[in-house]
Amino acid sequence: MLDPTKGKNKTISLPDGIVVNVPEKVNVGEEFELVAGKLVAENEYKRLTAQYDNSGTFAMLISEVFSLEDEASGKIQN
Repeated sequence: MLDPTKGKNKTISLPDGIVVNVPEKVNVGEEFELVAGKLVAENEYKRLTAQYDNSGTFAMLISEVFSLEDEASGKIQN
């Protein structure tokens, strides 16, 4: 659900509805990101993204909440 890595990462489904996107492998000199998300309510999905730079140093943590705004229109609000 809502895969921000656009197929770059492997998707792993864990118990309790947790979805993790991790690189198949990390190459020296390449930046990468780890993404974990969970549907916490029928209309709310929470996601954390940890980004690392090309030296492997932690660069940024992003926290997002996606809500289903209107069931009829199917719009997702970020």
